[in-house]
Amino acid sequence: MSFDPVRIGVIGTGRFGILHAKTLLGLAESELVALVDCSEKALAELPEEFSGIPKYSAPEDALRKSSAEAWVVSTSTADHVQVASMLSFSYLTANFGLSSLNAVQEEDLNMPPVTG
Repeated sequence: MSFDPVRIGVIGTGRFGILHAKTLLGLAESELVALVDCSEKALAELPEEFSGIPKYSAPEDALRKSSAEAWVVSTSTADHVQVASMLSFSYLTANFGLSSLNAVQEEDLNMPPVTG
């Protein structure tokens, strides 16, 4: 059975981000297509094995320019929700043409309400 690997980007290149990226490089089911970190220094100091992977210092640029279909958010706890929310909003606007989250109704997306 033949399949195309899922194109995945990693946002956050700290210790855990690097572990996630290395894991993705080793999986036949995935293709690492983007590394994102707000620190240009962190991007410049990435291990050699990531030399062929496009790097971005802003998640917004990575969303617009990369071919990623999915994202691993490996940022600090303080930034995690903000980045995940931005990714969710980007997905909704790209796939449903929504211009604001206020326009989203759970029944429109066929999703159960978020609780807790």
